[in-house]
Amino acid sequence: MKNMKCRNVVFLVLMLIWMGVIFVFSQQGADDSTEESRTVGMAVGHIFEPDFDSWTKDEQIRYADRIEHPVRKTAHFIEFTILGVLITGFWYGHDRRSWLNVLVPYIVGTLYAASDETHQLFISGRSGQVSDVVLDSFGVLSGVLIMVLIMHLVYTKRINDNKKSTD
Repeated sequence: MKNMKCRNVVFLVLMLIWMGVIFVFSQQGADDSTEESRTVGMAVGHIFEPDFDSWTKDEQIRYADRIEHPVRKTAHFIEFTILGVLITGFWYGHDRRSWLNVLVPYIVGTLYAASDETHQLFISGRSGQVSDVVLDSFGVLSGVLIMVLIMHLVYTKRINDNKKSTD
C-alpha cells in the first residue's frame, strides 16, 4: 500500500508539472508559437531531407512553413498523450472497476484539453479550436490506453511472481 501511495504522489506531481508545461505553451502569442513550430520544422528538414543543408535559407523556411500544420497537430497529440499517461498513472487502482481506470483519466484529460483551448481564446493571435480538443482527446485516450496496458502487465507480473514464490 505504501508503494501505491508513493506512485500516486509521483504521478500527481508529474501530472501537475505537465499541465503547467501545456499552459505555458498555450500562453505563447501567435508569433512565438509560429516561430517555435518553424524551428521544429527546420529540425525535421535536417533529419529527413538528405540535402536540406544545401538548400537556400528561403527554401528551408518554405519547407518548415509547409509542414507547420502537421508539426502543430503532432505536438498537440503528443502533449496530451503524455498527459493521458500521467493522469492514468495517478488514477490507476483507485477503483477496482477497470472501466473507470480508462474513463476517469480520459474525462479529466479531455476537460483539460477543453480548458486549454478556452485559455487560448484570451491570447493575442491565438484561437480555441474544437478540432484541437478532439485531437487532444484522442491523444489523451492513447496515453490512457498505453498506461492501462503497462499497469495491467506490471500487476499481472507481480501476481504471477507472488504465485511462484508461494508455490
